[in-house]
Amino acid sequence: MSDKRVAILMATYNGGRYIREQIESIKNQTFKNWTLFVSDDGSRDETLEVVNSFEDPRIVVVASRNSIGTASGNFMGLARYASSYDYAFFCDQDDVWFPDKIEAELAAIESIESAVSPSAPVLAFTDSVEVDEGLERIRSSFVKTLQFNASTATFAQVVIANVAQGCTVAINASVVSLLIEYGLNEEVGMHDWWALILAMCFGESIFIDRPTMMYRQHSGNAVGSTDTTFLSWLKRLIKRPSLLFGWMQRAKDDASSAVARAESIERQLGSRLNLEKKNALKEISLMPSLSFFGRVRIICKHKLVRCRDIHKAAYWFFGFVLL
Repeated sequence: MSDKRVAILMATYNGGRYIREQIESIKNQTFKNWTLFVSDDGSRDETLEVVNSFEDPRIVVVASRNSIGTASGNFMGLARYASSYDYAFFCDQDDVWFPDKIEAELAAIESIESAVSPSAPVLAFTDSVEVDEGLERIRSSFVKTLQFNASTATFAQVVIANVAQGCTVAINASVVSLLIEYGLNEEVGMHDWWALILAMCFGESIFIDRPTMMYRQHSGNAVGSTDTTFLSWLKRLIKRPSLLFGWMQRAKDDASSAVARAESIERQLGSRLNLEKKNALKEISLMPSLSFFGRVRIICKHKLVRCRDIHKAAYWFFGFVLL
């Protein structure tokens, strides 16, 4: 494993307050053969000064290749810097990695490469501990906030909702090549979600069911987590019954977005997909034209409502039924 070369891809913007702790945690990794590529989107604070204060040749500030002006665009631009590396890790600017994060994910990816093929696209992701600004624990598991079970999520479920927390994701060179080849699918929108879809389309994904990092929650998070359990939702609904109508409209909107996403993925990748995945995309795409019972059949066939939480399962069921 030590002879493998790892690219760590960090997109930054006004991250000066926390970025030192993140870089220190990377320097403390048990795996040492890495290069940290930092692409900054015009920070107006001390972000780059902090990065440049580390006198380590493995830390490289690169010109941004962000073509769409978003954090995902910044990460997609960074993918080209990883094109000559064996593996790449997505990295947020404000988290803290546990010392064996790289080692653990590389071992998981290499186990699949050995079993399937060294050239097979493989993505690994893990759980994380949610912490506050001062690194005090909020929740012991981020994946418990996900809509589908990260360990058993099917391809169709992943088209509906992402199950991989981007800051935990590691990919091999084959997935990097796919990201460069296809660019970011606009209907998917998120680089980590798109990487997972590509890996599941053409290779494998693996979930490591333990935390490998601390995921910091603060007011500047680009994407955070919220309490979406059935109990919390029911409490809000009892206080304000009118919320039900907004909930139903959001469910319908998200289901419509899922249909558009399936259509877009099928158009972009369909000619290269196996029959099972191609049919899954087509059947999701056709749902608005089906009868009630036709939609229920697709929902059951692809397990589109098999969520951890009753509220989330009901959300997707009503969303697809209301299309």
